[in-house]
Amino acid sequence: MEGDPARRTGVYFGVHEDLSTGSTQQKADYGEMRNRSAFGCLAIASDHRGYRLKRDLIEHFRSTGYNVEDFGTDSDCISVDYPDYAKKVAHSVLNSNDCFGILICYSGIGMNIAANRVRGIRSVWCPTGDAWEEIMRLAREHNDANIICFGSKFTTPEQAIKCATVFVDTEFSDNRHLIRINKIDEI
Repeated sequence: MEGDPARRTGVYFGVHEDLSTGSTQQKADYGEMRNRSAFGCLAIASDHRGYRLKRDLIEHFRSTGYNVEDFGTDSDCISVDYPDYAKKVAHSVLNSNDCFGILICYSGIGMNIAANRVRGIRSVWCPTGDAWEEIMRLAREHNDANIICFGSKFTTPEQAIKCATVFVDTEFSDNRHLIRINKIDEI
């Protein structure tokens, strides 16, 4: 099972395997959740303006069985530069076959721009309004998006959870779209 992406990240259908020691332990209901989603883990980060929304998203995704890796920041009191955090999450997503990323800053736009500068990342900004659900579905189905960005100024925790849930529960429908994704990666 060397090619199994879940095995490489240390999570295997309900059993957490410590890859450094080889020991395993059972995680209740994790396998059930893992089979529902295109992703098994979450890499998340924010700048100081997105810190509170990030905390809410971490709490939600951990409670639903995701392995969540928090790349900072750890406070809303100290100003930080969002590109530093976008880079950390983007590289984490690229190094894992079943991890998606969430990035949060004040508008969501700066994080989205920064993440998309990393080759292989297809980041999408989640808008508010009537079309968000369709946009998230299409971002995954047609573009194989692997990071979602939120603006803390415009997004409530409830909206972010709904948006991220649609994102992670939508599979990429390769077929004709894979050719286009490959062309994007060649730019």
